[in-house]
Amino acid sequence: MIPEYRYQVKDYSIITPPFKEYIVKPLMRFVPWWIPANMITIVSNVCMYVALIIALYSRLDPIYNYFFAAILVFLYAVGDHIDGMQAKRTKTSSALGEFFDHYLDAFNTGILLMIIIRLYGVNNPYLIAFFISANYLAHASVFYEQYKTGWLIFEKMGSLEAVLLTSLILIASCFTPVNQILLSTPLLNLKVIELIFLLSTIGTVITFIKTAIRAKITELNFYIFCLLLIITTLLCLAMVSSFKLFLIITLYSGFYIGSLMRGHLADGKERLPDFVVPLLLGIAYFVLKIDIHTLSFATILFLTGCVLYVAFRVVYTLRAFWVWENPIE
Repeated sequence: MIPEYRYQVKDYSIITPPFKEYIVKPLMRFVPWWIPANMITIVSNVCMYVALIIALYSRLDPIYNYFFAAILVFLYAVGDHIDGMQAKRTKTSSALGEFFDHYLDAFNTGILLMIIIRLYGVNNPYLIAFFISANYLAHASVFYEQYKTGWLIFEKMGSLEAVLLTSLILIASCFTPVNQILLSTPLLNLKVIELIFLLSTIGTVITFIKTAIRAKITELNFYIFCLLLIITTLLCLAMVSSFKLFLIITLYSGFYIGSLMRGHLADGKERLPDFVVPLLLGIAYFVLKIDIHTLSFATILFLTGCVLYVAFRVVYTLRAFWVWENPIE
């Protein structure tokens, strides 16, 4: 049975009010009425994927990479708010729209970090593992709180602040003196950019703890996920490249977050996290000698299938709410 849909949010973000008032609202005048909010969501998320491709494969001068990535990340932030405003304006808000918006956002947590990691040459695998896993732990705790209480709560320093900070750092890096400062190593052989994101990630750990306390999360399933994510991260750290670690942790966390959203929006059921991936990686590391390339490919393929499956189940259940074109005003 599909739960009654109510979008309940408490947004304590410092940046969101002025960002909406002075940037998003003026741009809404240029958004045609007929464009569905879901289409805006998809297009804005494509901007993040293009930025990631630039970070991974572009052979342009680094200044151009910083510039284009900054613009694309900023466009994602704008689109991520325009879609919600469009849904309210056209009275097409739905559980399916929320799923599209927030589920795609979940993957952008890791993508944003990988853009920074690649463009600034962050090579410390321990830092990379900490950045990615800690951010997904915090992200999962927010969605578990929503599943448990019905409320989605954004902290004063949350995802929008992280996105805009990243965009600002990227655009500032187009200027050589700023770029040199960010790449300098003033402390413990860590770059300034690494120190900035280390402090940011410590903040996400605090968010994780605050959310668990506020929501009174005592359910074993959630902490099983936390433990399995940490185990999976440590095994990936010992076995695969940083990029494959990013893919595996992003997909593993995305599958669990998708399951939480499925329970919250589509059927009300809570599900256990995946045991297959940490078990398979553990067996490969401690017992069997398996070709690491084959293992990592199989793991990524399996998790991709899991993510697509949970997305399909939610979309199929909520398919009646899909809008191809908004009703005439």
